[in-house]
Amino acid sequence: MSEYVYVSVKLYLKDGQDEESIQHIVSEVDYSFEHPEIIEHEIVEILDSNTGQSSGDDYIDVYDMSSYSDENYDDA
Repeated sequence: MSEYVYVSVKLYLKDGQDEESIQHIVSEVDYSFEHPEIIEHEIVEILDSNTGQSSGDDYIDVYDMSSYSDENYDDA
């Protein structure tokens, strides 16, 4: 089994994109990860998008800590 790491990339797009155009853009982007220790790479999935259009899904960012105050933070 190969070792791997997940990397997130945030793309800022021009206004007016929809889910179909985002899929097309992501599939056409030339991703380049060049290093002697990298043997291959792949786009796994689109995790989130904000097009200003409601898709009916309420996305929850599990890493968003903005609603927590410093008082509630437990560094244990």
